[in-house]
Amino acid sequence: MGSRNPHVSAGSVEDSDRPAIQHDGWLTGAIHAGARRHPYRLSHSRPVCREDPRRRHEDAAGDSNLLVRGHPDHRTHLQRLDRPVGGNHWRGPQLTAFFRRRPHLAWLIAFAALVAIVWLTATPFAWDNDEAAHYGTSRDIYEAGGLPGGDEFPEIILPGTPFEDAGLGKYHSLPPTYYAATALLFNLNPDAVGDYTPGLLAGRILSAVLYVLAVLLVYEFVRTLNGGRHLAAATTAAACALIPKMASIGGSFTADSFALAAVTFLALATVRAVQSRWTWRATFLVGLAAALVLMSRPSALPILFFPAIIFFFHLPSGLAGWLQRGILMAITTILPNSWWLVRNWRNLNGDLFGATTQVEYQYSLGLPYATDEVFLFKASETGHSSIPEMILKTDWLLRFNPRLWLSERYNDGSGLGMFLAAVFVALIVAALVIAIRGAGRSPGRALQPAQRFVPLALLVVFLIAAVMTANNNYVHGLYVIGRYAMPPAALLLAATVGMTSRLDSPLGRYAVPAVAIVMVAVHITFWTGFMLPDLLRQIGPA
Repeated sequence: MGSRNPHVSAGSVEDSDRPAIQHDGWLTGAIHAGARRHPYRLSHSRPVCREDPRRRHEDAAGDSNLLVRGHPDHRTHLQRLDRPVGGNHWRGPQLTAFFRRRPHLAWLIAFAALVAIVWLTATPFAWDNDEAAHYGTSRDIYEAGGLPGGDEFPEIILPGTPFEDAGLGKYHSLPPTYYAATALLFNLNPDAVGDYTPGLLAGRILSAVLYVLAVLLVYEFVRTLNGGRHLAAATTAAACALIPKMASIGGSFTADSFALAAVTFLALATVRAVQSRWTWRATFLVGLAAALVLMSRPSALPILFFPAIIFFFHLPSGLAGWLQRGILMAITTILPNSWWLVRNWRNLNGDLFGATTQVEYQYSLGLPYATDEVFLFKASETGHSSIPEMILKTDWLLRFNPRLWLSERYNDGSGLGMFLAAVFVALIVAALVIAIRGAGRSPGRALQPAQRFVPLALLVVFLIAAVMTANNNYVHGLYVIGRYAMPPAALLLAATVGMTSRLDSPLGRYAVPAVAIVMVAVHITFWTGFMLPDLLRQIGPA
């Protein structure tokens, strides 16, 4: 009898008791010997060997018996199953193998990271997205060592050094999660780095990471809707990454990057919940994603209507379960944000989200709000009697698409803006057709009713965001569109293209590459026609 192998638990068959195995070579024999000692380690391997088939059935039966709770070696066997390979916790080889099996995912990450790096290095400070206001808010928290106290409101939201001349306020009345997190980054970047003021580079890198994360979430979102077509999902996500406004957010020190990642996470969690028939775990994840949206920015709140609309389709499964899951989502959403909601309620006289205080307090002192167009559409200045009149009697619609897709800096309503308007009309038509007819009629391609209405629900969210934008224009004079409406517009683009690719027709085959080509052309046109001339004017002679 040979000595017992220490890796084999008590009661197991000893190596010496096994029948002889004829191997094809010394390497195959070594692999198979390792597999006999640790069968759970090489479960995916199939070494080339000639083994007695009766021994194989006996081994399988023995492993099955070990899984029975009453078996004396049950606990030891489970511990072996959970034991990491070789006791090594480093997951580098596994991660490399993961990306080797999914090269499109590795290329997507590299592509999104490259886009973000180009934007964060090419654009000067405060070029877009109210970057100076976001940066100033985080710097205040860093210098004070904590969030401002109640006695500092509302004066703390007023413009401060060095942005007084620009009239840029600060966002201390808004949800503080992003600003508290980025204030910590000043410890990693306390000194200026080249042209970047202290903390700016670290904050922009965080936005780039959140941008890449949002692109990956869009990839998973599309893959869930298009039947698991990985390459089509990656191409669609890359097309969304090329939306100039989205890339601009990824290269700026702004809470909009946090909102962008939270919005895409909520969209993905919702469609995954539909796929799993709203299990408790999926419902909890939807509530968690909604909590992240709530703690990002008030401008992201319209996306909360998306899970609300889709969840309505779960009602026929039973009223009691539907109410219980709805309560779980509400609790999961509100509870993590309760501390700052109560804080704002006390400090801002009941203004939970702080947006109204942020604007109206500055107006009460006669201060503009970070733009030369503050009174462009304001009713008290223009004399408009209603929002429809404001939209129909001005160039509001012509300015809308450039600000939605490109940047808040530009209002060009011809050329590229009109082309983007045509693209958006096509998305609206596609959303309506998918809701009515579905995407693919074969049993393997059939969609649940809730899945069919995903693009239409995103269109409703977009319209809600557009109405909020128009109301801000009419009441406050703020013509800010991208931060409200761009995320649902990007998700609408991703959903419609992804679901159209399910069709067994030329439209289904060419939808994804066509949209990718269009977005590449839009991005290049934006850089050559808008960005580069603008940047050259800023860095050139006066």
